[in-house]
Amino acid sequence: MSVDAGIGGAAGPAGAALLVEVPRVVKAISRQLNEKTVKTRTAAFNCLRTLAASLPGCLGEHAPSLIPGVIKALKDASANPLRIEALSFLQLALSTHAPAVWQPHVATLVPTVLALVDDRYYKITAEALRVTSEIVRVLRPNPPESSFDFAPYVAPIFGAVRARLEAQDQDQEVKECAIEAMGLTICHLADACADFLPSTMPVLIERLRNEITRITAVKTFALLAAAKVDVRLNSPLDSGTVLQAVVAELASFLRKSNKPLRQASLQALKVIVTCHTASLTPADYDAVLGEMPPLLTDADLHVAHLTLVLATAVVQRSPTTVVPKLADTIVPKALLLMSSGLLQGYALRSLLDFFAALVSQDTPPLDFGGLTSRLLELTSSEAVARSRHALGILSQAVAVCAAHSPQPPQRSGMVENFISQLQGGKIAAHGKVFALLCIGEIGQRADLSQHAPLLEAIVRVFDDNSEEFKSAAAFALGNVAAGNLPFYLPQLLSHTEAGKHEYLMLAALKELTVSSTAKLAAFAEQMLPCFFGFAEREEEGVRNVAAECVGRLAAAAPAVVLPALEARLAAPSPLARAVAVTSLRFTLNEPGVILPSSVAKKFLDAIRDEDLKVSEDLFNRMPPGPARTHE
Repeated sequence: MSVDAGIGGAAGPAGAALLVEVPRVVKAISRQLNEKTVKTRTAAFNCLRTLAASLPGCLGEHAPSLIPGVIKALKDASANPLRIEALSFLQLALSTHAPAVWQPHVATLVPTVLALVDDRYYKITAEALRVTSEIVRVLRPNPPESSFDFAPYVAPIFGAVRARLEAQDQDQEVKECAIEAMGLTICHLADACADFLPSTMPVLIERLRNEITRITAVKTFALLAAAKVDVRLNSPLDSGTVLQAVVAELASFLRKSNKPLRQASLQALKVIVTCHTASLTPADYDAVLGEMPPLLTDADLHVAHLTLVLATAVVQRSPTTVVPKLADTIVPKALLLMSSGLLQGYALRSLLDFFAALVSQDTPPLDFGGLTSRLLELTSSEAVARSRHALGILSQAVAVCAAHSPQPPQRSGMVENFISQLQGGKIAAHGKVFALLCIGEIGQRADLSQHAPLLEAIVRVFDDNSEEFKSAAAFALGNVAAGNLPFYLPQLLSHTEAGKHEYLMLAALKELTVSSTAKLAAFAEQMLPCFFGFAEREEEGVRNVAAECVGRLAAAAPAVVLPALEARLAAPSPLARAVAVTSLRFTLNEPGVILPSSVAKKFLDAIRDEDLKVSEDLFNRMPPGPARTHE
């Protein structure tokens, strides 16, 4: 008996114990399904549905014994609640088990389910259409591959679903389920029902134009656009093709105030641009690009994110003649969005990806020179100059352009320009901060070790009186070092040991651990003594930074760092013990880190430490929720 844990099956002792009892449970339920009492049979299906949801795949060996009870319930016209419960279970069972489990039973299931597609009760019809969608997936799980003879079932399924798709006077739920079922049928079986497609596509377009069903139709056309078989989207219509008609409708939806509709339309357009570039004309692109600029605002950052994802797809897939048109449509709004104090997360990453795609295409006027000049012009804006957040975003955009430039000398020239600004001294305060941020962001993405004066130029800023300059310099130094650890790390550790600017060097090392956690394993032994040296300082802020660095280092190299931290738990200094406890918080915050249970126990024993500071840190610094441990 197998359980598909990837679908969300129960894990641990409880799941294993339940799995052992499944044969007995199914045997008892199979008997209950043959009872005459409707309530008993309904409860039996409810129990089966819960079992299939809890342990996906657990009913595979028992399908032959369950099918008769399912068919009997579906044919019981006197009990609609029973049929609905049976259909709900069947849909879940089909979706949570391997197709090979149900393929031997398709001949029995298809006629019974399709009969219910034509039922007069709308709830039964809707559930039957959902089951039909799952049956289509069972017939051909991975089109265009085929390991099962599905041909005898294509015409009956297509006919039943088509009848519901064309019907006008029916419940909205049935209409939506019919659209979804037809979309799945075409996606999986289009090459076997090609003769039906020319008359079916206009019906789907009609549903796309219907205000009640258009969101479902938009999602269906996104599914069709990504299909791995030819679904005839290039079939001719009275004007243009099916695909062009769909693109025109989707572009018009971007003007609607309906947020779910705009989101679905943007996602569908992205799929179409990605998969069907050759079938789109410049007029199609113009229709889409004309509707996108108003969506690039901080009023709805999720819609802005989806718009930027679509714009990136257009840049990467469209002809080079389309890219220059973005200079006067999308790019000005994208640049304006950068000054928003709300920009972060997915929207920010999508914006950076958009700039990276533009630079990679190397198409004037949006090549490296053209785009970076427009970005650098933003620093003259008073709103940007006053906002560290805006300067940080702008520096990331400049760095992304530099890192993706197809001509490396352009990146080198930009870095040299920033170095000369730092060395020259005649530069506005925000310009100096911006230069440091840009150097750090570029260094995080590319190796800058060939720029000999760089390290000295950054370290010299530590002598400035401005804390803002010092903070930016520490950020730059740490990120530059992250771009080439073997070259820069010994120099940073040497500067730290020298005692001058040691706190700023510690801040730079913290930036390094944040930017290059995955690369730190080989340098853990080299870095640990430096961090432990700060662990016993009187300043709590310094100890906290050291703890964060050690914690991230432990996540990268647990075999080296965890034993050293265990040893620190017995250190005579309570400050050293407290830092060891605090560092574990940052280790557990890193994704994928699992502590050995023996190590976790030793740290938890620190709650009995004689120093109150250590036990307080254990309580206050640990992340909420259970610790991730293994034996």
